[in-house]
Amino acid sequence: MTIELADDSARRRWRTYVLLREALDVDEAERAQWIARRCAGDAALAAELQALLATQAPSLLDGEAGALAARLVAASAPGDELACGSRLGAWRIQRTLGHGGMGTVYLVERAGDGYTQRGALKLIKRGMDSAAVLARFRRERQILSQLEHPNLARLLDGGVSDGGQPWFVMEYIDGLGLRQWLAQPSASLAARITAWLQLCDAVAHAHRHLIVHRDIKPENVLITSDGHARLLDFGIARLLADEADEHTRTQQRFVSRAYAAPEQLRGDATTTATDIYQLGALLFELLTGARFDAARGNGAISGWLVRAQAGADAATRSAIPAARVRGD
Repeated sequence: MTIELADDSARRRWRTYVLLREALDVDEAERAQWIARRCAGDAALAAELQALLATQAPSLLDGEAGALAARLVAASAPGDELACGSRLGAWRIQRTLGHGGMGTVYLVERAGDGYTQRGALKLIKRGMDSAAVLARFRRERQILSQLEHPNLARLLDGGVSDGGQPWFVMEYIDGLGLRQWLAQPSASLAARITAWLQLCDAVAHAHRHLIVHRDIKPENVLITSDGHARLLDFGIARLLADEADEHTRTQQRFVSRAYAAPEQLRGDATTTATDIYQLGALLFELLTGARFDAARGNGAISGWLVRAQAGADAATRSAIPAARVRGD
């Protein structure tokens, strides 16, 4: 399947919203320099991006601006949408599941000899070295296929579209996103801790196979109806990293700055400690109901939990009494 943007105007609009989505993950102090570098002398594009950021400024930390930017990327590039019923490889597109920083996710199915398998297909956004990604996938899929664990979504398949965009199919998990689940009455303190321990066990299993996730965040966690946590996208950041520069700033394109470990922000090598840091960030959100990135730069570490929990949502205040957070 060949994917083309409709015209130059649509292409420019899509480019603007892609940059907006990326800019939301850049520290505000570094944003002007980042815009100048990414817009490469296009003053009109830089001005439009600055105006969009100014419009979204009041809600940059509430999670809505990034989601809006992702939707704008999709809306502004109708040619990048895969139509229901179309195919990539053996997979038939059923419907769109969502949009994220890496690309668009679709519910897909493939038929075999007497069976039908469902998956979540992620079509990676433009601008990647597709040939290198596919070559790396072919080399490493044996390793990734060993990640059999009840709390991991398995990588099933992958390839490159006729238009040159990499795609991956993960096991489809029917569940609620972590933040949606936290608002449910069933998300008690015990259930939250159980979910987190399940994620820790899944990460430990991957680490025993020498695979680091690199991008553990609420958006990569689903909770099933029976309360089991499932971690998504294991191995994707590894496959998309620039092989010649794998331990440098190149990989920062594929992680969320809001949950990035200090070594990722510095552009240093990622290790198993990176995942452990991000699991700690998840635990913070599970215990407080507050966004980790909003609290990270707010005073001494020792007071983070208490300050964040004081402003927690009603579901978290009900599930976790403030005295438990203080250690009383």
